Amino acid sequence: MFRRRRLYPWGGLVLVASCALAGCSSSGAAPGGAVPPLRTAGADASAAAGSSGSEAPVTESSLSDPTTSYTVTSIPKDLDAEQSQVVKAYVDYDRATWEAYRDMKGTAKVESVTTGDQYQAFKKVYDERAAAGQHVEGEAATAITSAQVSSDNMSSTVVACADETKIRLVSQDGVQVPSDDLGHKITLAVGLIRNEQGWVVNNSSVEGVDQC
Repeated sequence: MFRRRRLYPWGGLVLVASCALAGCSSSGAAPGGAVPPLRTAGADASAAAGSSGSEAPVTESSLSDPTTSYTVTSIPKDLDAEQSQVVKAYVDYDRATWEAYRDMKGTAKVESVTTGDQYQAFKKVYDERAAAGQHVEGEAATAITSAQVSSDNMSSTVVACADETKIRLVSQDGVQVPSDDLGHKITLAVGLIRNEQGWVVNNSSVEGVDQC
């Protein structure tokens, strides 16, 4: 297990923190334990990518936000409607955490897209950075490599490569704070569950560093 915890969900590992504290599983294990049989994006080539009724297709451009320097560089091909919703939910979470650690103006948006344990892990790091007067700057990029949905449509897993090589931790005065844990590409497996609001992030695990 990596003896580190992420500063935000796809990178910026916080030194000496325990991955277990952030709701992570050991490398190679599916987040959240046993997962029902999954269908994977690309398995059904006839599925319309992200099309569901009048909804616009899910694309890298539609998921990215240049105003906050957040870019989705790639997504799986042949996403069906449910997988598209999972990808969108993951990106909502990813963007919310990135913006929270970037702007340090509150955590309500992250709370709305996570379960209690995942939110508390995020909030602990957020509070530590707020107390230290620190925030992140730079450019966030993520490549989503797979999106799997259980056969009962109640749980799902997203695997992504988070590129944190252009991220830096800075003080309130704008001075860069040394951090050996920034500057990597992190492979993440993120578990989501469906509740009354839709898909929310339930857990995450660091599967590899500088391997994607």
